[in-house]
Amino acid sequence: MGFLWLVLTLSCFAVFNRAFDTSSCGNEFTATNEQQTFTSPGWPDDYENDLFCLWTITAETGKVIRLEFLSFATEDGFDFLEIRSENGSTLLHISGSDIPDPLYSADDVIEILFDSDFSVADKGFEIAFSETQLLSSPPSSQSAACGDELTATSEIQSFRSPGWPHYYQNNVSCLWTMDAETGKVIQLKIRYFITEWCCDVLSIRDKTGSTLYELSGNVVPAAVVIPENEIEIIFISNPTTRSQGFEILFTETEKEPPALLINATAPTCGDEFSATDEEQTLTSPGWPDDYANNLHCLWRITTETKKRIRLWFLSFNTEWCCDMLSVS
Repeated sequence: MGFLWLVLTLSCFAVFNRAFDTSSCGNEFTATNEQQTFTSPGWPDDYENDLFCLWTITAETGKVIRLEFLSFATEDGFDFLEIRSENGSTLLHISGSDIPDPLYSADDVIEILFDSDFSVADKGFEIAFSETQLLSSPPSSQSAACGDELTATSEIQSFRSPGWPHYYQNNVSCLWTMDAETGKVIQLKIRYFITEWCCDVLSIRDKTGSTLYELSGNVVPAAVVIPENEIEIIFISNPTTRSQGFEILFTETEKEPPALLINATAPTCGDEFSATDEEQTLTSPGWPDDYANNLHCLWRITTETKKRIRLWFLSFNTEWCCDMLSVS
């Protein structure tokens, strides 16, 4: 049986179950050292509405797959391309017109899913792929530092895992210190994050050394506001299994909301659903009126084995910094 967790606050969206149809879109490829490409259906014309496509790319055992986005344009916020490892971990989930940086798979199999809604199409995408050896030691000119001393300002800055955009090394221990102007707080926005979920951990600590957050895997909050002007960020990886790591944006801000909860308390709202071919909906508590403060909700959706669950957002409006919806 497949399942899906939805955590925290959301407005309204529909849920229904649908199998992929690779006869009309999608394909299976074998990556080689020669660059190949695949495109959205109809390329270079607009793709159709209501598509649900799956491409699978396989490389030689012991090698990884490199994806390079040559062109990308989908309906922002509604038509999504998702890239996953064979184990289901999400490497990238995007829509809109920003062209992502090249991406490397975690192993020798990768899945690319494309889902368009019922209205508004765009040109779509063209993506090149090839197999390559995992670069364990990228050139120093391309390698992100392992730790630094950073000062947050009103300008958006970033820091990255060591070796970014290549895989970080095993057995690393990195420390970033970050401070902001007195009376202001630090905001982190997680642009990309994937580590070994159990064992390669990014910790955020306050100036006393108390741990505020511990992040690993690929299910993390999109934004974190720290109600202090001094923090330490520590990344530690274990002796086995590496990944691409992280890129995190940071700024200072006047606002000082309560910190986001990573390990939240027991749910106080939510429900359990079984997805079928029929469209169903769920809503935030109190919909269409405002939800209450201090909620922690959990919805669990299950479906038949070997089928997937599709979420279709009909409306979404939360406090941008602090009221988060997590799907895992």
